[in-house]
Amino acid sequence: MSRNAFAASASFIHGQGYCQAVEDLMNIAVPKRAKFLRVIWGEMSRIHSHLLWLGLAADAFGFESLLCIRGASAKRCLTLLKKPRADV
Repeated sequence: MSRNAFAASASFIHGQGYCQAVEDLMNIAVPKRAKFLRVIWGEMSRIHSHLLWLGLAADAFGFESLLCIRGASAKRCLTLLKKPRADV
């Protein structure tokens, strides 16, 4: 995952796509648990990305309270995404 907050959710999906391509090329069997966790993290990344754009739209239209609420929710989402990583 990138350290850049805007690209954090997108870079996770890009890395996941790369890993899946390598696994397919090398015929590596992926455990069901790993597939399940990838789906969960992918959805969390998608939610984080939507929250980011919701906040940018709220800021553009002057809804500062929604921008603040979005910030707290996105931070919580990003924290959950980073939790299982060893390098953070």
